[in-house]
Amino acid sequence: MLFVSYAGYTSARDTLTALVNPAVGWNAYGWNAEKVRIDASSVDDYLRDHVGDAEPIVRSTFDIYLKDNTLIYVREMCSGEDAWKRVYLHVVPVDRSDLPGIRKQYGNENFDFYIPRQGALLDGKCLGVSPLPDYDIASIHTGQHTGDTRSWQVTFRMDE
Repeated sequence: MLFVSYAGYTSARDTLTALVNPAVGWNAYGWNAEKVRIDASSVDDYLRDHVGDAEPIVRSTFDIYLKDNTLIYVREMCSGEDAWKRVYLHVVPVDRSDLPGIRKQYGNENFDFYIPRQGALLDGKCLGVSPLPDYDIASIHTGQHTGDTRSWQVTFRMDE
């Protein structure tokens, strides 16, 4: 029954992947994001190992880096309350037909997550890591909110 109800909102491909691959799991919103392993004892170590001296593609409340089709969110001064505000991440493909199932009618995929579930709070800094889908991406809308209150938001095009 779980398979049928989940597949109705996403796709059989996503559900099958989540059920047969133990390296894949669901976040709070049903997306089968890869489980993120933070292989560093500090945010600075993680950034040095994963992005080197690359500059963020976005500077906002969170700096956002893009490396190997993964968005990396970093906030220097971050509290536990900041970490538990949901990060919304909406990805708009170049071609809507790349979207699975019912997502085609919305024109984007929703990959919302919480930092403690897809990242870490280390030494007063927040680190969030979100893999992106494999299709060509036109734009990304991201930010953070609690309920209806947005504390920050950013929209950027991938071809810029």
